[in-house]
Amino acid sequence: MDPATLRKDGSADLLPPSRLAPQPADPRPVLLVLAPTHRGSPPFSARPDALAGLAALERISAQHGVVPTYALDHALAADGRQLEPLINLCGSGRAELAAHLVPALTPPLDGTPAPLMPGNLKRQLEREKLGVLLERIAGRLGSRPTVLVAARAGVGKSSPGLFTEAGIRVDASLTPGFDLRAEGGADLRAFPASPYFYPAVPELLGVPQTGALLSPASARVESLAAAARLVGLERPVAFDVGAGSAARNLRLVDVLLARGVRVFTLVARVEDFTGPRGSQSAATFAAVLVRMLGALGARASTHAGLWSEIGRLPEVDGPYAKSRRARV
Repeated sequence: MDPATLRKDGSADLLPPSRLAPQPADPRPVLLVLAPTHRGSPPFSARPDALAGLAALERISAQHGVVPTYALDHALAADGRQLEPLINLCGSGRAELAAHLVPALTPPLDGTPAPLMPGNLKRQLEREKLGVLLERIAGRLGSRPTVLVAARAGVGKSSPGLFTEAGIRVDASLTPGFDLRAEGGADLRAFPASPYFYPAVPELLGVPQTGALLSPASARVESLAAAARLVGLERPVAFDVGAGSAARNLRLVDVLLARGVRVFTLVARVEDFTGPRGSQSAATFAAVLVRMLGALGARASTHAGLWSEIGRLPEVDGPYAKSRRARV
């Protein structure tokens, strides 16, 4: 690929949030389910079985009254026959759709390397790919999605402005706690686990995929947790059906609840519900939903629903009233 199409800084230079979003008026914890439909790691490719796990994921979601937000890449959006079951779910109110910007699957291609993050592209190329993706999905559904996931948490410093320009209201790309600099991304270790606004882009609500740095002492003795942080024992943990057991996922929830986090995004990739590990993923998903919506008293919502509650930046005074100017 021509180096002229790549930014020199890109995703690695992502500006941190300027302030947190307001808390929902309802005091209960909020549970969102994000269901990416593409492969979670390279090599990215169009697959004829991308939705093979849809029935299992939908069955459990329906049992617990959860409406997942399914993130579609361009290849799947172009496959009308495979997409039909998901479109039917949307029509019945059992699913909502988001756009998943995967550069390797989104025209114009021009040799775009598979692992590339959207924010590492030159501004104009990122804008073109985003526009093509949204129009392709709109051609299938009749309207453009307002929720977006940038592949591999690849949001760059130009991305928030481009998302807003394209009509996106919610960026659901980032997972706090992870350091992605080695693969050309940003250091997200200090990013908040609660919804936030980007500098100078108050129209865009950032709703992170729940994650954090945890140590063996987390949620036990705070002084020990601080010591573990000093000696480097903390490890990034994601609230992800395919990344760990139900116990591991729920431990993360307990820690973040104690820290005041009230909005949680559980990642449940469609591909995790098929194949050799499909039954285990289904069991983990169900166990997490039972605990979240039962003992922890959480309520289920969607990304679009959350935006309706807290997506507008209020006029307030204070040190964060004026966002820092975003560099483009």
